[in-house]
Amino acid sequence: MDQEMFRWVLAAYALMFLGIWLVGTSLNGLLSGWFRLQRWYADDGTEAPLRSIRARPAFMGRSGVRLSGRLTLGATAKGLSLRVLRLFAPFQRPLLIPWSDITASAPMPGWLSERIKLHFGQPAIGQLTLSAKSWAQLVEAAGVDPAGFRDEA
Repeated sequence: MDQEMFRWVLAAYALMFLGIWLVGTSLNGLLSGWFRLQRWYADDGTEAPLRSIRARPAFMGRSGVRLSGRLTLGATAKGLSLRVLRLFAPFQRPLLIPWSDITASAPMPGWLSERIKLHFGQPAIGQLTLSAKSWAQLVEAAGVDPAGFRDEA
């Protein structure tokens, strides 16, 4: 193979990889419900987190898109901040969900620890499943009453 042909193959491979990466990350945003949530809960960046943690485990949306290790949760005075590492979510903007729009399920057993399922909005337009321990740390840092989030249904 000559030098020019090698360059064309290399460029085609790089473009194909980039295309697959962008389609895959966009599909994650769509299946997780992130794109729908960012229309309602876009973070303007003015609220600094009182506490931030990297969520492990973390599953978002009805299809349960795994965001473990890529999702950073923050507790602010106004609400719950959600951010995905830019490398894994080039089109997903940060979210800030007001505390008043969050409903939490009762703790459920998980593989290594209990989990909580959070529903966003009334009616719910998104959901996130994370460890009960992470949720407790965020609620405590924000100084909000955890009983106010209980799902009555």
